[in-house]
Amino acid sequence: MKGKKIALGLEMPEEVIEGLPLITMRGKEAVVVENYKRLMGLDSSEVTLLTKKGSIYIRGSRLSVEYMRRESIKITGNISEISFG
Repeated sequence: MKGKKIALGLEMPEEVIEGLPLITMRGKEAVVVENYKRLMGLDSSEVTLLTKKGSIYIRGSRLSVEYMRRESIKITGNISEISFG
């Protein structure tokens, strides 16, 4: 709740203040995850990311990392599922 008040006062997105993951998809071909902590696993059918709130699983085929920066990662391929654990 404190993060929400700060975010409103500073006019900043809540995700930024609280470090929550922000997921942006472009069709089924690409996904960008911001505010992730670590890449936990990578193969052509599944990518696992660790976030402050748990894990994100991106599943599909021909998956690859297009870029990986400190604050964001872009996964491309044929994305069929995104789940949380």
